[in-house]
Amino acid sequence: MFHWYRNATKCYVILSDVSVPDPTAIARPSVWESSFKASRWFTRGWTLQELIAPASVEFFSFEGHLLGDRNSLQHLIYEITGIPAEVLQNSAHSFKVSDVKEWAKNRVTTEPEDQIYCLLSIFNVFIVASYGEGIDNATKRLEDELERIELERISNKTRFIVPYARNNNFVGYESQLAELESMVLNGQQTTKIAITGPGGIGKSQLALELAYRTQQTYKNCSVFWISAADMDSFYQGCSYVAQRLSIPGWDDENQDPRKLLQVHLSRESTRKWLLIYDDADDASLGASKQPSQPVTTLLDFIPQSDHGCIIFTTASSNTAEMLAPENTMQLGKLAAETAVQILCSHLTNYSVTNEEQEAKHLLGELLCLPLAITQAAAYIKHKKISIRRYLELLSEQNEKPMKPSDKQCGQQLQYQITDNPVALTSLISLAQVSRHDTTAANCLFFMACIDRKDVLLQLLPTTPLSPTRTTVDLLSTYAIIIKRPASSAVELHRLVHLTIRNYLQERGLFHQWNQEAISILAETFPSASHENRS
Repeated sequence: MFHWYRNATKCYVILSDVSVPDPTAIARPSVWESSFKASRWFTRGWTLQELIAPASVEFFSFEGHLLGDRNSLQHLIYEITGIPAEVLQNSAHSFKVSDVKEWAKNRVTTEPEDQIYCLLSIFNVFIVASYGEGIDNATKRLEDELERIELERISNKTRFIVPYARNNNFVGYESQLAELESMVLNGQQTTKIAITGPGGIGKSQLALELAYRTQQTYKNCSVFWISAADMDSFYQGCSYVAQRLSIPGWDDENQDPRKLLQVHLSRESTRKWLLIYDDADDASLGASKQPSQPVTTLLDFIPQSDHGCIIFTTASSNTAEMLAPENTMQLGKLAAETAVQILCSHLTNYSVTNEEQEAKHLLGELLCLPLAITQAAAYIKHKKISIRRYLELLSEQNEKPMKPSDKQCGQQLQYQITDNPVALTSLISLAQVSRHDTTAANCLFFMACIDRKDVLLQLLPTTPLSPTRTTVDLLSTYAIIIKRPASSAVELHRLVHLTIRNYLQERGLFHQWNQEAISILAETFPSASHENRS
């Protein structure tokens, strides 16, 4: 909002608690100065940016009479806020962090965390809002981000903008990793590589490990990660990276951040970079395919540079051929010994050798898919059961035929869920969660009805008896959800998301939970009317 105000020509402030019925009294400041100084507008957290950002701010009485503007009233405003005249006279003035904190320290907000969140855009800083985290945690996250930005400024470091922590249990695909590493930044033009394979096989995990290895190997190489699951995710991802890079125009609503990032990375002056487009299953990004409308595809925003490399992860072999026809890496079934390594890496303090045959049987049933293995191992470890017992649960679940019932993505479900072990392992964990923690199950049902990525913790329908952190930790223990490093948002894997949607459809519960999701979103993001402002 700060940048929106800064781009505004003029901002009008009507002070509802400053009454001047007689317009002739405006010329006698002694009549209204005391109520002006006591106005609640000057005490609210979010109005600080409204005061200092616009080129011009005009103040009006309750009756609509002009009292003056920010320049003519600067001495009064300084007395009220402590903001010096040189700042009030120049909206383009740069602000010291210590000064802004001083101006904001006595301001109040409806939500305690907003005392920090209302400062973010002033500092040109982005952290995800997580209402309920408390002001101390919000303050620490802001301080950490400011410190990171300052370190980058001083050392002129390259950027590593990846939303996921490194998977310390990553094993396998060493030959593919070696091949990818040999191709990264070694071409005479932009190297484009598509990693493809069925859902749950580990495409994103392979790309994630490559990102962290690239960071270690190439100290002068920036790494960026953008979701290409759909147009909204792609647009938001490009916008976030453009903001972090401070690309000129990123805060201009008339500019397209996708194009800004494309042009920036195509410049000869830009350092080496690795760009990962994750979940690029549809090159059109789900855009309209009506004949009357031109189709915008991911290819329209690909940067071109001799010192850049682009990785796509996609479940569609056709999309892989379209995006990177010369370099398509097909991930096949893991070798049995690698699958055993994955199982053992998750079952710490558990001797798989005691159930060697059962382990081989389990991995065969799971088709050696990394995600299915991870979920099965998480269940076995958390419930402290044997592999033999889990095989029994898997057999019981297998006897329940899965019928895709989501009308909008039935074909997608048919091919991606019906024969995929990830659906079975997800349903086993979901059944266990539903029996013993209704709140955790409700969170999964809610997430199944909205976009699966970047689900803010504040949206989850938790209760005081089952607080958000406890619920998220439980679901993470079962490897059903993916936690972001900052712990302010979570997401579901595409197959898990589709599986839970289908689960609700089969039981006739999808409409009910869809309406519940709408209610939660409406309550969390109310209308922009004045009474809903913080």
